[in-house]
Amino acid sequence: MSIGKIMSEDLLHLLLERLEQEKRLQLSFSEEEILRAFFTHLPTSVHWTMKELTNHATVSIASISRLITKLNLHSYKEMQLALELFYQEVKESVLPKSTHRNPITEEITRIQSITKTNLDHFVKDLKNAPLTTFLTMLKESQFTIILSVGFSQFASDYLAYSLQIQGVNIQSVSMNLPSEIYWTLLKKCDLIIVISRSATTPSIKKKLEEAQSFKIPLVVITGNPKGTYAQEATLVLPIYDRNPYRDQNSYSAFQLKLFYLADIIQNLC
Repeated sequence: MSIGKIMSEDLLHLLLERLEQEKRLQLSFSEEEILRAFFTHLPTSVHWTMKELTNHATVSIASISRLITKLNLHSYKEMQLALELFYQEVKESVLPKSTHRNPITEEITRIQSITKTNLDHFVKDLKNAPLTTFLTMLKESQFTIILSVGFSQFASDYLAYSLQIQGVNIQSVSMNLPSEIYWTLLKKCDLIIVISRSATTPSIKKKLEEAQSFKIPLVVITGNPKGTYAQEATLVLPIYDRNPYRDQNSYSAFQLKLFYLADIIQNLC
């Protein structure tokens, strides 16, 4: 057995042990299998559907539902985000930084290297009127879903989790979510938020077409207010991307501004 494999098994054991200690609970065999499957396949498992997790852990959906309740969480997505955060905290506390690389962290760090002058226009461009309208819609919503792909998905997950812990009923939805589950969410949803730089992504357009018959208000956060589904939105919140991909040093600031916007929304909700 390799050293890496030994470290992986030790880390898994530590994760389960710490989780039991911090949450003051006793995990069943099925619950341990769920957690082992989730932790072992990070970061991919953050985007798994519940069905995919049951297949990897060889357990029932009921077992996952019981674990969500035992962890005092409210949804499957919230459990995914909470477990990913817990995993990162434990891993950072026991492993030297040189032994692992987090591509998401590295990408965020790279975007944050953009000079301040490249971000000055963000505050100027963020208009008060649409932001106020958006916050009102969000506060009045009983259940909101967020649609996004790629790097924007990380910002969506961050925003959803930040608002969930404040009691907002919101869920970031994967494009791989089966239609029958997506329809179940749409039946109780009264606000859809799309985060997309281009506002033309085909997979998001397909999800919006599926939701059309429900006539749910749509907010599009985008760098392209003239994009396909931005033009059909109830409200557009533009985040202008003034630094297209000309070269490495002028990397698009759209993603970084999404995280800034998420913090603004969280603080004002």
